[in-house]
Amino acid sequence: MLEPWQQFIVANIIGFYWKDGDRRFTSSYIEVSRKNGKTALAAALCMYFLIADGEDGAEVDLAANSKEQAKIAFSFCSNFAKQLDPSAKALKAYRDSILLDVNDSKLKVFAADDSKLDGFNASFGLVDEYHSAKNSKVRDVIKSSMGMR
Repeated sequence: MLEPWQQFIVANIIGFYWKDGDRRFTSSYIEVSRKNGKTALAAALCMYFLIADGEDGAEVDLAANSKEQAKIAFSFCSNFAKQLDPSAKALKAYRDSILLDVNDSKLKVFAADDSKLDGFNASFGLVDEYHSAKNSKVRDVIKSSMGMR
């Protein structure tokens, strides 16, 4: 169950739409103090956009500033996938990706090396620990990869 502050964040990201049906907010920056579950919330948002956002062929890109942080973030996603589908009939967790076979969607995780990030077509992108990023290149690459959607 989400804490009230988490509910507020999720409601603002997912819950507001324009009259034409487009989502009101297409990007957001969330800053939360240490040891309050930022990475778990980030992983839960990634899983929502992978499974429940209603987009066939969704591509969720989860980036972090370091390989270690990327592994931590992905372990949350992997654990959530295993809890949601223990028999792995629909959600298949691999070393650095999770596939949802029913609608051909995938979640990919990577460390924030912006020189290797071209060629993505993200429907949702998240940069964990963005506040400690050296520059905005990774965010810019993920945001531009969402342009076709």
